Amino acid sequence: MKKLLLPFMLIFVLLISACSNGSTESKNDSSKGNSESKTITYQSEDGPVKVPANPKRVVVLGSYAGNVMSLGVNIVGVDSWSKMNPRFEKKLKGVEEVSDENLEKIVKLKPDLIIGLSTTKNIDKLKKIAPTVTYTYDK
Repeated sequence: MKKLLLPFMLIFVLLISACSNGSTESKNDSSKGNSESKTITYQSEDGPVKVPANPKRVVVLGSYAGNVMSLGVNIVGVDSWSKMNPRFEKKLKGVEEVSDENLEKIVKLKPDLIIGLSTTKNIDKLKKIAPTVTYTYDK
């Protein structure tokens, strides 16, 4: 019995010490990440784009507002297709309907991030309003 007790105690001590070291390191790493940068660099089709790590106001110009909502992002503007979608009607209540042609309306929303299709018009002007990420459908 005493012969078995020593190996179990040794394993128990190693487990405790390993767990305590790992938890303090992860806390230190997370606090460093929060204080260092509030933006991330996203590799889009057009090249790297600096976007907010936790955007507070997002405009979605494409029919993928549901995908963005599933990420828990606060959407302040969507295209007409998303606004008319009966699945999102309640969730998008109070969200402005915008288009890539009505830039003044987008400016008034003060977005942190704009997400749209690569076929979106006025992409260069949208990039001046906020960081803009575009993508190609089914790519």
